[in-house]
Amino acid sequence: METSLGEFVRSYLSGGQGAGLERYLSPGLRVSAPKAAPYVRVDVENVVADAAVAGGAAVPADGSKAQVQIRVIGEDRQGVRWPLLYRAEVTARAGRWEVSALEAGVTEPPAGTASSAPAAVSAGAR
Repeated sequence: METSLGEFVRSYLSGGQGAGLERYLSPGLRVSAPKAAPYVRVDVENVVADAAVAGGAAVPADGSKAQVQIRVIGEDRQGVRWPLLYRAEVTARAGRWEVSALEAGVTEPPAGTASSAPAAVSAGAR
């Protein structure tokens, strides 16, 4: 899951639909990606899920759902690094996780200020 959601966020921030974003989305879901690629580099810091099934090595059953948080750092053309947080719902279909809902990126407080740390990093089936 961590790998595919990282690929999703990178695709989303690099221009969206034309960049292959739709392959990560549940059928019928449409998201509005940024018109221009705002970042020259996107690093995924971690992916945290609320469901045990999301972190397992087994392929999830179709219809399984999880709420996830994806923390990324986007670096703009001036070299400024922006911490971003995305919240998504993912749904299992055909042996992989698809984004079924997305909350647009929220800029986190700058590094060095108080923020809540995630409890666990998930990794698992794509």
